[in-house]
Amino acid sequence: MNRMHAAARSYLETVLARLRGFRRDEGGAALVEYALLIGLMAVAVIAAAGALTPSLTQAFGKVGTQLTTLK
Repeated sequence: MNRMHAAARSYLETVLARLRGFRRDEGGAALVEYALLIGLMAVAVIAAAGALTPSLTQAFGKVGTQLTTLK
């Protein structure tokens, strides 16, 4: 039983040491911040594309009409 207690204690100490390391490591926080920025930019691009769709459709329609009349 004493050996099992020592193994459990060693395991818990290892886990706690890793958790303390995660708390000090800020590399993951920077990764999350970059992911949030990329997500925000993607939402902005999608919103802009949605807002510009009617005018782009009209512009390409005019160009297509002019190209067909050139023949």
